Amino acid sequence: MKPTILILAAGAALLHAPLHAQPPGPPPHDPMAMFDADRDGNISLAELRDGSARLFSAIDANGDGRITRDEMGAHHEKLMAGHGGPMGPPPPGAPHPPRFEDLDSDHDGAVTLAEFRQHLEQHFAMIDANHDGVLSHDELEAAHRAMHPPRP
Repeated sequence: MKPTILILAAGAALLHAPLHAQPPGPPPHDPMAMFDADRDGNISLAELRDGSARLFSAIDANGDGRITRDEMGAHHEKLMAGHGGPMGPPPPGAPHPPRFEDLDSDHDGAVTLAEFRQHLEQHFAMIDANHDGVLSHDELEAAHRAMHPPRP
């Protein structure tokens, strides 16, 4: 992954966040831990919106309401340090995490909360396979498998 991603690891990057074996406790960017406020095992659109505001604030180091490329990179580095280092690029044909340029839809050099949410909500819609307005653990796992297929 490049240091310019979010969510989702920005987490983005969040919704594509790895769910593989981690040390005890939830991974630092586990979508269920980050967004499932009522702990029902699903992420609703309302939970995504609330969680995106918290994640945005965590990335926006200076609290000015705008995420810069440097802030995004610093957040990504912090996440990767908890992972034990870089995970490498996704395999060919796999969906890629968002680039800073993808998040900065008005190309002004910063990402606002509105831009951040718009991107997450687009990914939410793509991952919501049964279109019920809720992301289940199975839907998140399927998205993760699509992005990180087993390596030979």
